[in-house]
Amino acid sequence: MTKQDIKNFFSDLRYFTLIPSRYKNLLGKGAEYWSGVMRKYCNAEKRINASDFRWYVIEYLDGHRELAYLRVLSNGLLSGKAPAIYRGMVIPHRIDYVTFSHVDRIRLAF
Repeated sequence: MTKQDIKNFFSDLRYFTLIPSRYKNLLGKGAEYWSGVMRKYCNAEKRINASDFRWYVIEYLDGHRELAYLRVLSNGLLSGKAPAIYRGMVIPHRIDYVTFSHVDRIRLAF
């Protein structure tokens, strides 16, 4: 990395914001509920392009919509042994099963 790359990296970090959690944790739900959530999560992994980040619209069960930069990482350092949906480009943040339980669907934005 050159000095300019490092400078650009740190200048990009100025635009990151922390978003508080919007939904309650649903860890008390039963096995049937979580198997349905995992099925939705795996189907979303199949739809999201695994080669590069793209803009997607995440639609939540309460009607809220969110534009996100998503990618599926598989067999990498950040994903472990299984594929995982990641948000963001510079600092990835995993969308895990608990956060995905509130998602209705994910579609390509543009």
